[in-house]
Amino acid sequence: MCDQDIDECLADPCDVNATCTNSPGSFSCACNSGYTGAGDPGDCLDIDECLADPCDINATCTNSPGSYSCACNSGYTGAGDPGDCLDIDECLTDLCDVNATCTNSPGSFSCACNSGYTGTGDPGDCLDVDECLAEPCDVNATCTNSPGSFGCTCNAGYTGTGDPGACSDIDECATAPCPVNATCTNLPGSFDCVCITGWTGSNCDVPICDPPCANGMCVAPGACTCDSGWTGGLCDVPVCTAACLNGTCTAPDTCACDPGFGGPDCSIPLGGLPTIDIKPGACPNTMSRKSGGVLPVAIVAPEGFDIADVDPASLLLFRADGVGAAVAPLDGPPGPGTEVIDVATPFGGGACGCHDLIGDGIDDLLLSFTVSVLVEEFNLATVPSGTSIDLMLSGDLFDGTSFQACDAIRIVGLPDLCGDGICERGENCKLCPADCGSCARGCGNGRCTRNESCVSCPADCGECP
Repeated sequence: MCDQDIDECLADPCDVNATCTNSPGSFSCACNSGYTGAGDPGDCLDIDECLADPCDINATCTNSPGSYSCACNSGYTGAGDPGDCLDIDECLTDLCDVNATCTNSPGSFSCACNSGYTGTGDPGDCLDVDECLAEPCDVNATCTNSPGSFGCTCNAGYTGTGDPGACSDIDECATAPCPVNATCTNLPGSFDCVCITGWTGSNCDVPICDPPCANGMCVAPGACTCDSGWTGGLCDVPVCTAACLNGTCTAPDTCACDPGFGGPDCSIPLGGLPTIDIKPGACPNTMSRKSGGVLPVAIVAPEGFDIADVDPASLLLFRADGVGAAVAPLDGPPGPGTEVIDVATPFGGGACGCHDLIGDGIDDLLLSFTVSVLVEEFNLATVPSGTSIDLMLSGDLFDGTSFQACDAIRIVGLPDLCGDGICERGENCKLCPADCGSCARGCGNGRCTRNESCVSCPADCGECP
């Protein structure tokens, strides 16, 4: 019986890329999607769908047996279907060097090194450009390179931005930068201080003395302040307080004596005879009549004289005016005697003058005279106080040479005008009683003589001593 349909498709009568469709009493073959042909075996050929540009313009179509696929190109994202490929912004992922700028483009990007750098812009490929090598600044400016840039700074003495032609010279002299004793000269980028005539030093504060001050300090141009003991415009003239009588002042208070003279003031003839100095070291030479001591008198040896040549036994002191008697020096011990000692300096002034100098390094002969004896022998009891008396000393050298020397004394203390009487406070002398016996109190306001007899006072004796 022929009433059952045969499924021919079971025998795969179509192409491998076709679909078999059974039908009552027959079948049909149809090529699968992506193929073209009758469907018979070997008759289904692959269709290249990519030829119809089925993908997005920014995608790539890949044909496959019976099909195709779309893939967005590099730099795009999406399924690849038309209108589905979107541009990727690669710059968001820092694909360039840190010193480069990333520029996105459709489906791609580019790197460019920033200004001040050179290279491809890829990571690690942007190197700093040293712009200073091209001398971009003003000739009076300093260029300082920095990463990706540079800076211009005007040099000291200039002002401005530092760009070419933008550094102007500063006139420092306008602010008076120099010391008071200097002149200012402006220079390109600087200035110069020059000391005015007469001044020197880093601050022009050191005066110039030319020739220099020999013994002093230069205090102003050509002006010296002399040290003690010097004078003159250059402080080169020594000052001798005592004039050099027979010599030249060569240093402060120092005389260079002419030949034949010596002593501090060159007043003493060398090899001359000695002088005397009453009370060495004192001037005037005062003598109190009421003193109970001695009066020292030095025989002063000049330079070159040996005091040992004086014969002490020949010495006598007397008044130059001839009043009274001569007195010999004490010849103790016991008591004061003569002594070889340096106590005085020869006096080079007028006769019987004095000074207060002491020893000069040359031995002298020191004599002593009892004051009370001098008062009596020189008749000094009634001499008014303040009277100057010239005294002479005569003597011999052991070789027989005679010499005389002079000095003066000044009498101090009131004179004893009442003799052996006594003055009242009323300044008039009072008569003594005729006889006062032992002088215990019998003389009243008078005074006893040594024989205990009272004597009369003069009618008027002036001030009481």
